[in-house]
Amino acid sequence: MQAIDYANRPMLDEVGYHSEKPLKTGRWLGSGTILFTIVGLGLMFITAIALQPWVPAGDLLRDPLAVAEMSETCCKLYFGFVSTLGSLMWFMAAAVCFFVGCLLYTIGEDSRRATFMVAAALFTAWLGADDLFMIHDHVLPEFGVPELLTYGVYGGLAFLHLLFFWREILQSRVTVFLVAGSMLAMSVGIDAFIHNDHALRIVMEDGAKLIGIALWGAFHIAAGFDYLLEASRGRTEQTV
Repeated sequence: MQAIDYANRPMLDEVGYHSEKPLKTGRWLGSGTILFTIVGLGLMFITAIALQPWVPAGDLLRDPLAVAEMSETCCKLYFGFVSTLGSLMWFMAAAVCFFVGCLLYTIGEDSRRATFMVAAALFTAWLGADDLFMIHDHVLPEFGVPELLTYGVYGGLAFLHLLFFWREILQSRVTVFLVAGSMLAMSVGIDAFIHNDHALRIVMEDGAKLIGIALWGAFHIAAGFDYLLEASRGRTEQTV
């Protein structure tokens, strides 16, 4: 019987496929590129919204219902344009994460990564629903739930997301994740503690939120594509 050469034995990679060397993460897009692109384009977009002379910036940035309630000429198609765009970005990210998570489960890949993707999808979808239907600032207060309490619950859920999936977050583009969290926290802080209708406050709050949403979505979508690339490589090497 032939002896097994353990020194030169093909390695079993983290998703269970034999390969001659460990798989590398498919970093098809780096943190610097994501940050530079999204933050740069986001700042230019928000600046253009703030400086354009045709429509009040607040009419484009705030929630459509909030704009309609304060407007003397309800309603215009552009009411809440940026807010609606942010909601679409939440749901786009949630849909991609859910698809990737289900696909990873289906093909028998790393269950932690699949769970991470599904959990991110559910949390992101809820944040999108809150943003779209104004749950934290209109719906829940009608039932006696203060806005600050809802913010606290969301902060706790974000902490649990980080606590349970810190390995997956650190192994991906953690800088993008941290900047996304910082921008969203900045938006929440402005909304919770600065109560006026000054144009600068509105631009800062909603601008930070839009950039935070884009970075949050980019982080999770990029991680999902990395996982799919690794799975593809593993299956390709298995058939070689």
